[in-house]
Amino acid sequence: VFEVLKKLNQEQHLTIVVVEQKVNILMEYVGRLLILKNGALVADKSPREIVNQPNLLESIGLSAPPVSQLADRLKTAGLYTQELPLTVDEA
Repeated sequence: VFEVLKKLNQEQHLTIVVVEQKVNILMEYVGRLLILKNGALVADKSPREIVNQPNLLESIGLSAPPVSQLADRLKTAGLYTQELPLTVDEA
């Protein structure tokens, strides 16, 4: 479903609004995330910006994609020096 929505967005230049509680599954499909907590906007950023702020997601009870979480742990240990990936292909 998300692949089809992404294709529509890219080919037809449509703005598509998706409401989803599992933010981590949206990361590779969207260009912008607006994250609400208790009805208040807490983030309006690209998925890349949000993934590179893991404390932001944790503070509102959400989680980054597993590959991003692993890369963040490796980065903390000094074993990963790149920007945190959104997908396994980027890692």
